[in-house]
Amino acid sequence: MALSEQSTPKRIISDRIPCEPAIPFGPFSLPNEVDEADAILDKILNGELQGEVVTATPVALPDGAKLEVRLLDLSDIDAPLIILCNESISDIHRLPHAFSLNYNHHAIRRGNIYAISATIRVGGKLLFGNACIQLVFTSTTEAFVRLQLVPVG
Repeated sequence: MALSEQSTPKRIISDRIPCEPAIPFGPFSLPNEVDEADAILDKILNGELQGEVVTATPVALPDGAKLEVRLLDLSDIDAPLIILCNESISDIHRLPHAFSLNYNHHAIRRGNIYAISATIRVGGKLLFGNACIQLVFTSTTEAFVRLQLVPVG
């Protein structure tokens, strides 16, 4: 087949090894394309993690309820927890409730383990907390995090 008949021309690096034309690689799309992976990467690079805290069913909260959401570095199990950022939202009235964590994106290191945790308190008394670890910044993390809370006590 002549070169002009081929749909995609191949470059020849040597006389024996054909090479496909260059294609984009890495996590970035072409300049005018935006996909879900780009949205996740953009939020990580801009130091913003958005989500909502939810319960099994919608819940009305008593007056004075305060939501606290933390971004944690769990990488060193022998060291105390490292809190990268902490967001407090006062006077929430219902669950689910949205949150936005702004953190220093330079503190996020490849290979480390990160999670978010949340609590709801009224007058210092713990009402809700997350029952399990919610990892973030993993290959399966979505741009919007949904953190399940359960009643405490």
